[in-house]
Amino acid sequence: MEDEDLANVAGEAMEYIQDEQARAGGVNIPTGGVMDINNPILSDQDLESLRKRLPFLADFSDQFIRSRPMESILKIETTSLKIKQMEQSRDHEDRLASNKLALENSVVNVPAGQDNRWSKLHRGRFLPGAACSAAKTWLTARNYLGIGGTNAIGSYDMAAVGLGGFVTSKGWLELHNPGSSRISLRMFSINNCGSRMSSSKSDKDDRLEDILETGEFKLGCPRNK
Repeated sequence: MEDEDLANVAGEAMEYIQDEQARAGGVNIPTGGVMDINNPILSDQDLESLRKRLPFLADFSDQFIRSRPMESILKIETTSLKIKQMEQSRDHEDRLASNKLALENSVVNVPAGQDNRWSKLHRGRFLPGAACSAAKTWLTARNYLGIGGTNAIGSYDMAAVGLGGFVTSKGWLELHNPGSSRISLRMFSINNCGSRMSSSKSDKDDRLEDILETGEFKLGCPRNK
């Protein structure tokens, strides 16, 4: 997209927002200078609508947005579009490395809210995945959840990822406990989900039998080909 096209987009966005403001209260948004933050033109509803239409504003405070003229905000949006286009034209590895370096300063403030793991899901569940080592993630989880972990359930939508029926009931109980030392491969085999698993043997024997008796491992063994 050329500079002229970006300017046209910014101009159309400004006209649209001004029209929306005029229909809402007959107020014209100034295009220059600094707004009076003690007497802001943007109401809370207008500010929320503006954030939805211009996602980059999520990084700025309400006071900052209200204290800037619409022209300045749209210039920031134009610059944001240019940066995105430059990033898309870069080599894939360069983009990945740049994104990783930016993580140190990419702190997200998660607002408080309600979550019950079922009908109410907090927005914090949909943050990008952790990029640190699995060991650090596990240790942090154990610090937050404790050795006992959380209340186990078995209603996760595993079918959506092609693993429906592959986790036994005991497997779900052990997975919810970050400090568990009883997890075995047999807990994640579809052949064991319909039968009770014996726990009378030693842990060493269990680990060996996991490999020797699990059908998937037998099929994957070169000797059986």
